[in-house]
Amino acid sequence: MNDKVITRPKYYDRSFLFYNTQTKKKQQDIWKELQEGMWRDFDINAFLENEKQYAIHVEHKDQIRNQLVFPHFAVIEPGHEWNSEKQDSEIVYSPVTLVNGCSRSSLMSAVEEYFSKFSGEKVGVHLSGGLDSSIIMAWLRELGIPFVAIGFTCNRWEFRTERRVQEVMADYASHAELIDIDEHPFYSHIENCPKCQTPYGVAFKDFDISQIIVKRYRDLGVTTVFSGQGGDSLFVESVGKESTLKLAIGDEFEVSGENDMYYAPAGIKLVTPFSDMGIIQQIASLRVGEQEDVPKWWARNYFKDILPRELSQYCYVADMFGLSLSGLEMAKPVTKKLFEEAYALTNNHYFSPIETKRFLESNVFEMEFQAYIDYGARLSVAAWLHALFRTEENNTKI
Repeated sequence: MNDKVITRPKYYDRSFLFYNTQTKKKQQDIWKELQEGMWRDFDINAFLENEKQYAIHVEHKDQIRNQLVFPHFAVIEPGHEWNSEKQDSEIVYSPVTLVNGCSRSSLMSAVEEYFSKFSGEKVGVHLSGGLDSSIIMAWLRELGIPFVAIGFTCNRWEFRTERRVQEVMADYASHAELIDIDEHPFYSHIENCPKCQTPYGVAFKDFDISQIIVKRYRDLGVTTVFSGQGGDSLFVESVGKESTLKLAIGDEFEVSGENDMYYAPAGIKLVTPFSDMGIIQQIASLRVGEQEDVPKWWARNYFKDILPRELSQYCYVADMFGLSLSGLEMAKPVTKKLFEEAYALTNNHYFSPIETKRFLESNVFEMEFQAYIDYGARLSVAAWLHALFRTEENNTKI
């Protein structure tokens, strides 16, 4: 397999940049270097450590220092910029200017102005069963804008609340569909993941269900899909009267990974209204004096007149960890093949026969979160290597 050529795909992770530490310049991509053999120098240890640190960052909001996964090249992820002094990429935080005299009317004016950018398009919304995407659906209905709502669902016990909310919110849409994730479980067909310049960690896990959802949007003529990404920051963070609120819009709000891998290749834009500064300013100003609000009670109460009681009077914690673990278990036969292929390519001990055997014999349902991150990260490296050498003709087409 070492004699095979890496072909550059038509669509790839365009939201990423790369800093060349030798030329001291940023690059749009590193396909040329990968084709010349730089994939052999990919530092798996550094990647696994970065994934571990990122998981800690998500929990504690700490700034992390990424190790180089390629010699002389630093990955600049969406929402980051290169700091020449620190020789590392850093999250870009945008200050939020509070506005006096905000009201429901001024908020809806900002919302209407945002949606006017998509006038004439057929739009969709993720039917996730969560509060944030449901607020977007409620805004669209209030403004009389028809939309398509598509999401995945399942009959498992831990998904019971989301399933009920999905059923209620489906009535807000002009057309709604729910796809059974048991038919497209997490980590299924991971061997067909899109070709990209670096592994995506556990983001590869929803490849199969994501491409099915995107295909349905495309078949229905949808050109823009709205995600609820960013609501966790906008509705949870405390806002003081003398606000110094800063939000990592590019890092926490935008949905660049999904856009690059699934939506853009299908000719669809994936965006989040919560990343619009006009909407951000209105909501932040309305929430002045609010403390950290993890259950999002302020949002539930403020929009109670346009939300169903299932969302305005109750809160719940979504937990799809069981779905992820079930998917990993079912993916073990493919995992074995990918690890064997990765070992033949790299001779790295993480994919050795002994390590693969230990890996496959482990009980995924007893995994703690960090062990799951490590497991998923190794699998994503193997899937990434497999995708690099897969011909375009063998790529799964959306």
